[in-house]
Amino acid sequence: MSDASIPRLKMTDTSEDLHCSTKLNYRTIGIRWTIENYDDVCKTVKLLKSPEFPEGEEELQKWCIEFEPLEIIPNSQQLLVVYLKRRPLNGDIYVDAILGLEDKSKHVLNLSFKCIVPDGEYGVFRFLVKNICETLLWNETADKSLTITCKIRIFDTSEPKTETASRKNISEFFETSDLIQDISKLLLNDQAFQDVTISVGEKTFRAHKAILATRSEVFQAMFTNEMSEKSNSLVEIEDLTPKVIEKMLLFIYTDKVEDSDLKEFAPQLLDAAEKYNLRRLKEMCIAALYENLSIENVLNTLEIADTYSIPNLKKEALQFLVAHRQVVICQDEFKTLIAERPHLVVEMFRMNIQNNNPETSTDTLFKRMRDIIAEK
Repeated sequence: MSDASIPRLKMTDTSEDLHCSTKLNYRTIGIRWTIENYDDVCKTVKLLKSPEFPEGEEELQKWCIEFEPLEIIPNSQQLLVVYLKRRPLNGDIYVDAILGLEDKSKHVLNLSFKCIVPDGEYGVFRFLVKNICETLLWNETADKSLTITCKIRIFDTSEPKTETASRKNISEFFETSDLIQDISKLLLNDQAFQDVTISVGEKTFRAHKAILATRSEVFQAMFTNEMSEKSNSLVEIEDLTPKVIEKMLLFIYTDKVEDSDLKEFAPQLLDAAEKYNLRRLKEMCIAALYENLSIENVLNTLEIADTYSIPNLKKEALQFLVAHRQVVICQDEFKTLIAERPHLVVEMFRMNIQNNNPETSTDTLFKRMRDIIAEK
């Protein structure tokens, strides 16, 4: 058979090339914050905090700039330490940040860093006051306004995503179910199937053993082992308040806590979360303690972190305490805390050295501590 007699087959390629791309996602946010009459502010304000950014209720993560203002004078060897903080603290995050100080004449002094910011920590910029004075020509400027600009590029530290053209999952076409709302109604409205009473002081709450046991290993042990709670269907609680138990039960049934309740009851809810092994509630309380850390509550937060061995929260509280030591160590609560937990004094010394605070040597800090203990 000759080649000419062999039928010629026409090959038609019906396949489609798979087009995909892999990328590391990031987004950029920023703020421009002007502090008018900076020299006067230094003499009257102990702590400056910028508005949170980016704006918008839909933003899940907020950032702010915070620092103790120092007078800008020639030849000063002090360090102006500027903290870049975020909330909530929900995991490590990789950032590329640049922070600049600028005067009215547009003289600029910039610092930048690229790093993974671990969960519970924040970015730190250290400006030598002498350099600020020289770069911004501070003594030659009549308008003593200081502008701080900050640009942050935030990278997604999860596994890079490879995107392909594909059909969506069927479940994506459906709205979220009403499961949580339906279960929450059991706590508020159901009486036919409530089978356990929780007694707190003079107040009682009715609940469901199955739900409590599913959400908490501690409740599960109560209702399955030979304990009085199993036979009597009565749980008596003496070390928590009715209000806290009410919030805890709402969390158990809905997996949610209102932000206002976390702000007010985070320490007490953390006690409840520890007692009944509610891990997610514990995480929410710790995040709230981070977010609301202040001069007024830093000592209580430090005590909580030390009691429950929460290292990142403890480190944050110690850093905050050392940064604001001039105000905090004069409080009566501080004297009580170091008398009851003297090991925290050693950790404060270490933190002071790590922060490289030239304006407060370890010897000076130790002398102040010794005087306080003697007074106590």
